[in-house]
Amino acid sequence: MTESDQSADFRDWLSEVVVTPEFEHNVALILHKKHRWRWRMLTIWILGFTIFSLYLFIENGYRVNDIQKGRVASCQKTYESIRDVFKPFFAPPNNRTQEQTDQIRKFNNTIDARKAGCAIQTHVKTPKKKG
Repeated sequence: MTESDQSADFRDWLSEVVVTPEFEHNVALILHKKHRWRWRMLTIWILGFTIFSLYLFIENGYRVNDIQKGRVASCQKTYESIRDVFKPFFAPPNNRTQEQTDQIRKFNNTIDARKAGCAIQTHVKTPKKKG
């Protein structure tokens, strides 16, 4: 018997089958039992993928926050270095005029304001204090 004869016989048999709701239910049960492990494995895989994705999402948030903290520290260090560079050129505290004192105070206030602005521009999340 050739392959085309077999398929023809199967078609003949299939045309004689009466499809009842009970038959459909039994076929569905057979298919369900046959592929039950595949559905379980798919469910486990999807669950694992979801958990792993959530883990990566959280870790990426921590990583970005650490990078931002590094940027803030670098920014503040840069402004502090500017203060250190100009400090030797300031007149000694005992010999300063009122105008020099005011200018130095203004310079220090500007540096402090710029350092404070470093944290604002990067939106670093500060950890909550316990208690």
